[in-house]
Amino acid sequence: MKIVSIGEVLWDVIGDKEHLGGAPFNFAAHCNKLGHEVCFVSAVGCDELGYRVIECMGRMGLSTRFVRRVEGYATGIASVSLDAMGQPSFTIRRPAAYDFLQLTGPDLKDLLAPAPDCIYFGTLLQMSAEAREVTHRLLAAKCGARKFYDVNLRPSCYARQLVCDLMRQATVVKLNDEEVPMADRMQGSTHGTLEEFCRGLCGEPGMGSRVRHARVRRMRPSDGR
Repeated sequence: MKIVSIGEVLWDVIGDKEHLGGAPFNFAAHCNKLGHEVCFVSAVGCDELGYRVIECMGRMGLSTRFVRRVEGYATGIASVSLDAMGQPSFTIRRPAAYDFLQLTGPDLKDLLAPAPDCIYFGTLLQMSAEAREVTHRLLAAKCGARKFYDVNLRPSCYARQLVCDLMRQATVVKLNDEEVPMADRMQGSTHGTLEEFCRGLCGEPGMGSRVRHARVRRMRPSDGR
């Protein structure tokens, strides 16, 4: 299966420990480990942290073909704190290099030929107008790929209309149980149960012919990105 994942790669900093992460990067890394052909689209800074991202991807066997080095912006960082239950909260430093990722015409051609089976995208990246335009170019391509939207809401990294627009472009929507009522309110709805929410999402005007799957992931205390 050919998978295109577009989005942030960053370092999660917990105390004095750094962990390579970002939901789109983690998705790409896991799919690559499972043996799929993965094209990860992102950007890092021309700094030590950016060099380490490229180095780590090389060790993992994950292609860096579509990861740009951006002058003038630092590689992404998220400061992570854990509450008494071990639940994380994130402070994400913006703008970061991934906000300025780019795709040339030849890049886009290579991503779409052969056509991907799945295009994965999230919310955080789309707060950057430049990056959202790149994502739109991918999603607008008539290649038959499933469009996998990982809602993944982070404080100050989403807007109501943006989330609604992205849902309307998806064929698969993934969100956790805490995000369900938030997404429900954004759409002006108040579904009583999880099943009603999922059925309502698939039946929304503009979504009914597109969204075929709405997956809700139950959060565990150890869950991070």
